[in-house]
This record gives sequence, structure tokens and C-alpha cells, in this order.
Amino acid sequence: MMNLMRVCILAAAMMLTFLGALDKSQAQSSLQCQSLFQSDIFAEKPWDLYGHYQNEIAHQSVEQIHQMNQKVVTDLHAYVPPRGARAQSIDWGTLLQMIKITQNHSVVGYKSSSQYSHEGTETGYCFGRAMYLHLLALKLGLQKESIKKIWALGPLTTSQYGLTWGYHVALLVYSKEYGWLTIDPNENKPQSFEAWINTFTQRSVDQRVRFYISDPDKQALYTGKYRRYFRGLNLSLDKDWFKHYFVDMLKAVRIEKIENLGLHELDYEESLVNESQIFKPAKKPSNLLEKLKDLFWVF
Repeated sequence: MMNLMRVCILAAAMMLTFLGALDKSQAQSSLQCQSLFQSDIFAEKPWDLYGHYQNEIAHQSVEQIHQMNQKVVTDLHAYVPPRGARAQSIDWGTLLQMIKITQNHSVVGYKSSSQYSHEGTETGYCFGRAMYLHLLALKLGLQKESIKKIWALGPLTTSQYGLTWGYHVALLVYSKEYGWLTIDPNENKPQSFEAWINTFTQRSVDQRVRFYISDPDKQALYTGKYRRYFRGLNLSLDKDWFKHYFVDMLKAVRIEKIENLGLHELDYEESLVNESQIFKPAKKPSNLLEKLKDLFWVF
């Protein structure tokens, strides 16, 4: 009897050692899985994104830059934003309406840009439209984890209008049906981020265009997060280089009612993405007894 007890105690001790190793292995595996979604493409971007871009590509070949851009595509395909307290995704119909609203808006619309520009200069205000779309998405109830901005840096051109410019930015949002979509008012409908990247790769003058993902509150190429001074909120009209573009935009966002825009608040339950698409660390057994029950059915 005593020998049997010793055997049982020894077996239990060996199992606990095994379980401890298993827990450690599971923890390491969980960290490895999580690290897949902690790619440097999601790291906070520097204020001077253009300077960062120039330094990054300085000694890179076209093929190496292409590989760096491909990593952006791969990492975005793999990432599903976690659930939060607000809507996890946004639907296609809402995105279509958001684009239409932005294109014709009294402040950020294309016909309105001239009143905020200086003679002899051309301010495309793509960063302004991306900001408006970001704020509108938040107003509809989309969680911040499901919103990013996507940047294309490098000399760009379009044969359609004969324009050449240095960068472009658009909003990136997560949809339940299609994953990450790019919302760019230059287009009449949402695009997959991969299609957007392909478009600007083709528009690259030197094929050295670089794509970056940032938090949605990065305001412009040479600035970081939204700040009062950059938006002109502390300046008189005559001292604000943007001629109160952002002052007027924020006022519009504040007073606009979403129902008057032909929109509605996002439904939380309908926005949830299938749980199987979201990474979850392995659930640990609650206590020693549950561990032993799993391994020794006789208990």
C-alpha cells in the first residue's frame, strides 16, 4: 500500500513538472502568436515621416523596398483588431456614403478646397479629408483599434491630370466582409488596401514609393498627433496658414447630425467579427484539480 502511494505521489510530481513545462511552452507560444500582430508596421511613426522615409530607403534597392512594402501587405492581412466596447467593424454601404459626404462637403470637399489655399500654392488636403473621415468613423461608433491611416511616400504622378506630388494619405478601416479597406475620396468606392498600394506603386515616378501604417491621429506628414496649434485653434484667421480649414472642419463634425448625413450609428452586435478570426491565448486550467482531472480520468 505504501509503495502504491509512493508511486502515485511520484507520478503526480512528474505530472506537475510536465504541466509546468507545458504552461511555459503555451505562454511562449502565446507570445509568439501575439508578436505576429506586433509588427513594426504598427509602431508609432515619427513626426517627420518624410525624413524617416528618406533615411530608410537611402541604401535600399527597388527590390528591397518592394519587399518592405510586401511585409506591410502580409502583416495587414494577418491582423484582425480585437473587440472593444465599441463597434469592431464597419459595413460597405456606410463607407460608400462616407466617401460621398466627404467629396461634397462644405469644408473638406473638392470644390471647397480653393477657399483654404494660398495663391500660387497647391494644398491637396488629402490629410484633411483623412482626418475628417477618421472623426466621422468615431462619431458613428467605430472603435479606434479598427481605424488606421495609410501613407504612400515618394514622388507620385498621374497621367490623367499630369500632376506630380510627394505623398498621399487615406483612412484605413476594418470591415466585417472584406477586412481592411482604404477609404480615399479620390476614389468613388472603398478599395482593398492591397489595391490601393498597387495603384500608388504604379504611380511612383522612381518605383521607390514606400507605404506606412500609422495611428489615425497622426495629422500630417511633418506632424505627430492632432494638436491645437497645428489645427489653428489658438490662432486668428489672418495668422492661420490653413485659413481655419481645421477650425471649420471640427465645427462641422461637432454640429453635423449623422441622420442628416444619411448615416446611422453602427450596431455593435452586427459589427462583431467571427471569434475564430481573432487570436486568443490558450486558456489555462483554473486549478490543480482540473489539471489532474484532464490527465488522470480515475480521479
